[in-house]
Formats: sequence, C-alpha cells, structure tokens
Amino acid sequence: MLGVILPGYFALLYLIIEVHPARSCVSGITSIEDAYYFSITTYTTLGYGDFTPTEWCRALTSFQALLGLFTIGVFPALIISELRRSETREISS
Repeated sequence: MLGVILPGYFALLYLIIEVHPARSCVSGITSIEDAYYFSITTYTTLGYGDFTPTEWCRALTSFQALLGLFTIGVFPALIISELRRSETREISS
C-alpha cells in the first residue's frame, strides 16, 4: 500500500513544484504522468536518467529514494524477521 501512496504523493509534489513559474524541481516534467513516472523510478531507485532533478531538488529525490529503499527492502525484512521470531517462540513453548 505504501508503494502506491508514497510515489503518488511525491508525484503530486513534483508536479506542484514544477508548475510554479519561479522554480523548477525536475527538468522535463510537463504532466502528472511524467511526475508519477519520475516518482516511481526514483522510489524504486531505478532512475533511468531521462528526468534530472535540479540542484536544490536533489535532497528531496534522495529522501524519496531512501524512503523507497526502506519500505521496499528493509521494512518487509523486519516484518518477516519478527514473524519468524514469534513463530520460533511459539514452537519452543
């Protein structure tokens, strides 16, 4: 569920920042589809390179990539580890 909500949130954020006339966050974003595509490739740390964040926006995209790494990789591993630990406790008691 987080894998859909968080990239969608960031896509809207990128699009809102991009349509602001004084600032540009990611070069090349012109629609919500572009923003969502960039957000998904950033969230999954895939990053094709067809959209490039500007200097001040790199912190935001780095945060999104770390968040994606945590929710896709680390968070499920922690849940499985805890489930296995509780299963081991039930078997031994």
